[in-house]
Amino acid sequence: MATKTKNTMLGWLVVAAALVAARPARADELVIGIYAPTAGFASSSDRLSYVSALAKAIEGSLGGGTTVKGQSFSSLSQMAGAAQFGILDPLCAAGNKYTVMATATVNGKTEQTWALYAKSASNLPALKDKAVAYAKTGCNDQAFIENALLESEVPASFFKLSAKDAITGAVTDVASGGSQAVFAPPLGGTKGLTKVFDVGSVPNPAFVQLSSKVDAAVAAKVKAAVLGFAQRSALDGWKGAESYGSLAGRMGKRTKRPIFAPPQRIRLADPDVLEVAGVGAPATPDIKNHFWAP
Repeated sequence: MATKTKNTMLGWLVVAAALVAARPARADELVIGIYAPTAGFASSSDRLSYVSALAKAIEGSLGGGTTVKGQSFSSLSQMAGAAQFGILDPLCAAGNKYTVMATATVNGKTEQTWALYAKSASNLPALKDKAVAYAKTGCNDQAFIENALLESEVPASFFKLSAKDAITGAVTDVASGGSQAVFAPPLGGTKGLTKVFDVGSVPNPAFVQLSSKVDAAVAAKVKAAVLGFAQRSALDGWKGAESYGSLAGRMGKRTKRPIFAPPQRIRLADPDVLEVAGVGAPATPDIKNHFWAP
């Protein structure tokens, strides 16, 4: 009886093992996120469409077995908690230690010259205490405006800053008369606005690795797929990783110091400092007449 029971148990174990072996392996999943409020996507659906197309291209490069999903996020913390890779706003890439794998291009360039665009004002004094729109990233926005763009010469309190969810929304707000000006890269919506002045170059969004748990071989394939991806959108391609350290440095407060001109070097010849006795020596003046003798 004991032998029969033992054989039955062994039989069930063999069947269970066979079932486990026959069950298909659970497919891995990667999430490619996007959080880039300063990128010039026309709408949130356009943003999602772009990252979904990128995710599909990455999935194809991995050769099957791995599902890759594109997803748009409303904050960096939200994306970092759910995605393994992501398209990250340059302000956030400058202030974090994520591994930058590639930099987006716009018109083939990895950076753009930003400017202060206004509805009607043509100079900075005319914008004092006026509403100025900007794309809110949550990555030290005030320091970016005050130090990186305005070089610490104008405090952010000079304006009434108006935060918007995306740069295109900020530009539209100015065009419709909501705000008086906007800090932005050159977008289609800025063509009807007046450029007050340029405020410097800013790198485009970065493609970063958010999770350190991804296998190195998989990460390499993801990077290669990103560098080979091109689509007619707000971002038209990708190039090798640029350094965002320069932007991070510019976000620190600057202190202006006066610059002194170097002194002019004067060379003296020997006759200028030596007096040869008896030659050209000046006569001693008679000063007795200036004194009274008692």
